[in-house]
Amino acid sequence: MLGRGLVMSVLIVALAGATNAEEFANVGSSGSTLLRFPADARGEAMGLATTVNPQGATASWWNPASLPAGRGLEVSFTTWDHPFDDLSWEPLALRVSLDHVTFSAFWGRYRVGPLLVRTAYEPDGDGEMMEFHQDLYQVGVSVDLLSLWGFEHDAAVWMVGTNLRYIDLNDVFDAWDADLGSSLAWTLSEEESGWLRWHATAMVRNLTKGNLGDGVTTEADLPRYYHLGTGIEAGLGGLWRGERVVQASVSYALQRDPEDDLYDYDSEHFGMEITLGGIASLRAGHRSRGFFPSSEWSWGAGLQYQSDWRWGLRGAVDYATYEQDWWSGPETLHHWTMTLGFDLPG
Repeated sequence: MLGRGLVMSVLIVALAGATNAEEFANVGSSGSTLLRFPADARGEAMGLATTVNPQGATASWWNPASLPAGRGLEVSFTTWDHPFDDLSWEPLALRVSLDHVTFSAFWGRYRVGPLLVRTAYEPDGDGEMMEFHQDLYQVGVSVDLLSLWGFEHDAAVWMVGTNLRYIDLNDVFDAWDADLGSSLAWTLSEEESGWLRWHATAMVRNLTKGNLGDGVTTEADLPRYYHLGTGIEAGLGGLWRGERVVQASVSYALQRDPEDDLYDYDSEHFGMEITLGGIASLRAGHRSRGFFPSSEWSWGAGLQYQSDWRWGLRGAVDYATYEQDWWSGPETLHHWTMTLGFDLPG
């Protein structure tokens, strides 16, 4: 039991992202750590404000009530170029949009290690190495309520969605939980010269406050937290390859964490994006508080292309960077996301 307690103490610290910390986080906060990781480079570059209008295969990670993307299938893979080789986070996401209904699946593993086991009796270690991991599996669905109720409105789309999630901490603790989200997109203006759209969103993470524990060592509830957001999106100029010459968006999101011992604060997130010809995107973001102590600004870019083939085969590469403070000093982190997709018949 002592050995297992030692393992779990190290595990909790590692999964909280502070392998050198002197204080131990509770299991519930450790279990919620992974839920705060960015799932793609676009969201990271835009200061995690993409809960307002998430896009691509990872949209449900940011908000389960993501807007439908016509009739299409998308899959994405994200890699986290971390300065420390013993930390990794590489999520895989799938999204299927069928007009007014969207289905999603998400898997990610956060790995720490292998690390040298140290104890008070053997501060230099005995040569034993341990590796810790946190696995997350998630499925989601969102529907357009206006369409479901038979109320067609050309200017509005109102999506409501939910995620069902399973978290496994190193095969010792596990938990089931869910998210609930709502997203409204209202087209304020639609003309030949351009369009203007307003977004509003609300989301609850860890709706049921799922319990992390095995009934033997310890148990803790996943903390519930909340997102509110709004944003403006515009398309300007004529059409080129089916896209406006210039598309721009500005997003703001407020995150409240009243129940988490590690993140008991309100954080504000701003995101900006400019896309030229539907091909090249430039992004910037600002956050009032980071997941770890980090710079407030983040930056990124993206390239995307859709073929004229009847299946509409498309691909995208997105990049984001920001600085994060570690025990060794500030380090620059890099995110890369690769996405492939195609249109479905019908």
